[in-house]
Amino acid sequence: MRESFEKYFDATKDTLLKKGKFVFHKFLARAFIFTVVTVDNRVGKDSIKQISNDYINSFIKDKDTIQLSDEYEIQNIKSMAIESMDKGTLPVFSASEQILETFNKAIHAYNIIDFVNSDPMISLQANLLFGAIDFVEDINLKVVRKFFENQDEKTYKNVKAFAETLKSYNSCLGHHMEPHQGDINTFIPFYRGTHFKPEQGVDYEPNVTFENEVLNYRRALDSIYSKLFDGKSLII
Repeated sequence: MRESFEKYFDATKDTLLKKGKFVFHKFLARAFIFTVVTVDNRVGKDSIKQISNDYINSFIKDKDTIQLSDEYEIQNIKSMAIESMDKGTLPVFSASEQILETFNKAIHAYNIIDFVNSDPMISLQANLLFGAIDFVEDINLKVVRKFFENQDEKTYKNVKAFAETLKSYNSCLGHHMEPHQGDINTFIPFYRGTHFKPEQGVDYEPNVTFENEVLNYRRALDSIYSKLFDGKSLII
């Protein structure tokens, strides 16, 4: 039972009792799944009689020590679902949870963290660039279209905004970069490649403009990511 408790609550009983801040909907979902999967519902029938008004009111003194939050905690939804199905139950996850799980998987599957942290002012690997393009297509298919009816939800809006910003960033890179000496595996800025011809009077301004655009896009992507993951940064 101890192992199951820690698995579904991601904490020991002692740690949970000392915790002062809870993501309310996640805590209730965990309690529900834990109860359905691991607890014999016929046990504890006599204990119900002990839950009186006095018992409930005894917790009032602790009300200022506990905070309820709407922040999202990333969980391994797939493993929890499989475990529950093995036990004959099926957990229900909200649209926002499914959207965020899909987004998080895509972030790692298409190496978006590496892509955003690469400096295109020096060079950019083609696999990262093409991965970002595939990421946008994947999100449009698995989130933007699939969860269209949930477009008013904050998570949907932020994920869609991230994909749109990344698409614009890709377009910006396409306007400022070229294959390095014909090698399609590596892209470099125009000002470092064959388009840079000092004898034609090309100045440093295109470099400055590109650098500012890159900085603005990276900040925008990091800001949206931070909203989705409780202030965490996409920038390493």
